[in-house]
Formats: sequence, structure tokens, C-alpha cells
Amino acid sequence: MNLHDKYGVDGRKGDVRVIAANNKNLEEEISVSRFLLNLYYRLNIFLILLPKLRERQGDILLLIDCFLKKYAGKQEKSITGFSDKVIAQIRNYI
Repeated sequence: MNLHDKYGVDGRKGDVRVIAANNKNLEEEISVSRFLLNLYYRLNIFLILLPKLRERQGDILLLIDCFLKKYAGKQEKSITGFSDKVIAQIRNYI
């Protein structure tokens, strides 16, 4: 049985981009056989290291404002911001 018969593969070419994120050290995961070495090499072509959100405190207000606008609009609510108390609680949580 060929791939076409089994999976409906028809040989079309495509231009694909994959962005993958994780919170593990993949080299360690490979060393204990929890991550495939060949997949690591395919994904590790262009590495972007992004610090944790707790290390980017300035981004927090930008993100919560973005989410507020997005979901207030979807719910047709007229919420325009957060109180100082809520902002303080969010900052203290992280």
C-alpha cells in the first residue's frame, strides 16, 4: 500500500513554516530519550530565545490591554481598562 492509498497523499508541494515553543531544555530531554534528536535538528534551524514573562514586566500591561480589547469587542462589552488595584494584583502575582 502506498502513501496515497493509505493517507490520501497526492504529492503536492507546499511552502510551510513551523513555529514551535516549549518550556523544557530539549538537549536534556534528548539525553533521556524524551525528545527525538532528528526532530530537534529540524526545528532548531532558527532559534528565538524569549525571556519568561516575569522577566519582561513591561510587557504585562501591553498584553492585558490587548486581551481586554480583543475579548471585550467579541463580547460587545464597553470595558475600557483595569483599575489600579487589578493592575497591582496582576503585577504582584507574577
